[in-house]
Amino acid sequence: MRWTSFHPVGVAYDVLEGPFAGSRFFLYYTPRGQRTGVTVAGEFVSPTLPSGELEKAVDAFLATEFRQDRDALLRGTGRRAPAGLIRGRDRIASGRARAVRPAAQKAG
Repeated sequence: MRWTSFHPVGVAYDVLEGPFAGSRFFLYYTPRGQRTGVTVAGEFVSPTLPSGELEKAVDAFLATEFRQDRDALLRGTGRRAPAGLIRGRDRIASGRARAVRPAAQKAG
């Protein structure tokens, strides 16, 4: 995965290999009082996953990434994440994330 930081706004990602090869997305942050909103916008494609499985795989990938980032950030503060913080497809990290819709699979 290749990424470019646009500090402090967000990070652009190009997926170079694996199940999401060819996907491109931008993750950006918005202040929400004591919390930070996280939004992901982009095009998710897969050379290996059928389109019916792509959305679930993207949701799982993003939930894992956000959970790992949240845990790493909290480790430095000595705090723990509240139980049940991640719940459902739109509850990610410490704020609400917009639902991600994968692009239609490209023929070819």
